[in-house]
Amino acid sequence: MYSHSYYVGVYGNTQKTLLALYDREHQRIDLLTAQCVDHEFLPRGFHDFEEILKNSLDTLLSRNGLRIEQITGAALGLAGDDVKRQHQIIHQILENMGLKLFVHANEAALMVKTESPSGYGVGAINNFGFSVLAIDRAGNTVQVGGLGEITGDLEGGYSMASSVWKSIYRQLFICGETTSMTEDLFRYLGIHTKEEFLEEITTISLSGESRNYTDRLLSILYSNADRGDRVALSILRNVGEEYARAIASAARDLPGLTNETVDVVLAGNQFIHCRNHTAAETIDAWLRTNAGFDYRIYKLGTSPVCGALLWAMEAAGEPAGNEEREKIRRMLWRFF
Repeated sequence: MYSHSYYVGVYGNTQKTLLALYDREHQRIDLLTAQCVDHEFLPRGFHDFEEILKNSLDTLLSRNGLRIEQITGAALGLAGDDVKRQHQIIHQILENMGLKLFVHANEAALMVKTESPSGYGVGAINNFGFSVLAIDRAGNTVQVGGLGEITGDLEGGYSMASSVWKSIYRQLFICGETTSMTEDLFRYLGIHTKEEFLEEITTISLSGESRNYTDRLLSILYSNADRGDRVALSILRNVGEEYARAIASAARDLPGLTNETVDVVLAGNQFIHCRNHTAAETIDAWLRTNAGFDYRIYKLGTSPVCGALLWAMEAAGEPAGNEEREKIRRMLWRFF
């Protein structure tokens, strides 16, 4: 039935790119890890995007004895595929590469395709960046967030870390609420006074290296939230509410999506791997009170490249059944 059916799924975030090839006839998967293809992080933008993606795809296909014209269907979830202009440029690049039947969107779409039993709903990513995307049964999408300070959007972990800096500064210099995060950060920086803090934060800001402190600041944030620090908990609740509002807005902007129970898939280190779940719990609480539609919350448990393969099959008119979906998940697990 599926003779010579080959599907390609691509998951590209701001750190790396995963390309998967599924040979449906022989029930085999090959996976290639490549460098980041987010044009926003590449020196030559879309030129580098095209070069890296084409070379990576050629490598994956050639080692399996295939040519690009043999691909039955492809799906790509990509960081930097955010607004219409970017989408059109990426679409043209993919056509120029020789792909015939393909779909693509921001990588948040893959969270839904990976975890939602229906294959449609809302995906919300909280890594170092922020992305919320709703996708309906027909493949229409609405994306919210990710534009940063100019619109007041969160930037995921980076914004959370920035909130730690701001909260400590407010305590020290503008009568802000006292937080135990101050003592932890002073200990980490090896300082003892607010004057030393001002020197440190000025140097860090002028050097452009503030994002290098993100992991440590997030660790301070979570450990203090675990101890009940009011300021730390307030930061996490604010994050949760911002995500909840974006999720509700994206879902409502797709006519028909909220007529059924909406699958909401949370993904990213700040939702999945952090030890404190205040932000995720706030999302649930806010939606329960304010969404105006029924929903189910899932957390990403499989690599999003799985969703890319499933979406490629769906786009080709040959969607996987439940048994095949689980088999694809199991085959991918051996690569991680």
